[in-house]
Amino acid sequence: MAIRKPITKEQIINRTLELLQNRRDVQNLNMREIARDLGCAHTNLYNYFSSYTELLWEAHATCMEKMLEQICMAVHTTLAPECKLQAFFNAVVRVYLENTGWFRLVWLEYLGEQQPESNMLAVAAARGQMNGMVAQIWQGLSGRPPVATKLEETVHFVHCYIVGEISNYISGRRLIKEEEEFCHSVVRQAVQSTMLLLKEE
Repeated sequence: MAIRKPITKEQIINRTLELLQNRRDVQNLNMREIARDLGCAHTNLYNYFSSYTELLWEAHATCMEKMLEQICMAVHTTLAPECKLQAFFNAVVRVYLENTGWFRLVWLEYLGEQQPESNMLAVAAARGQMNGMVAQIWQGLSGRPPVATKLEETVHFVHCYIVGEISNYISGRRLIKEEEEFCHSVVRQAVQSTMLLLKEE
């Protein structure tokens, strides 16, 4: 009989994200279900996480990293500077729509009032990475770097618009029913708003 290797913390987080990827109710998952999917006793998970909430906070940080990797890849494969801003927002919208459970985990789900410091740092790093991508794109378009405070306000504002639109779309409260038309509309508005706001410096 083969001896199973111990379950690692990374395996638990990754399997949790696989199970949540397109799930409608993040809180409906639990430690027993994750352990069953991993083929181990649920008590093994408690060697790494004191609760499902703690696991979700860690999964939240990893999820942001995974989504940002996909967004970065789409931007880096777009060569023309004038197309990069559209590629950036198109990637954001597509990644969120293709991973609706992850979107819910990162932007909609209540995970508790006690946000761990490690998660705060992860969120700040993700925000910085998104700001950095837009700053590089803007410099390529305008020949100058954006003012840092204006950049942060703009990216936050436009991203909140995208999160709101996608929240409406996946909850069935969408004004535009057809997905391609919806994506084009959201990306167009995001690009126009970003250009307008950054030009106001």
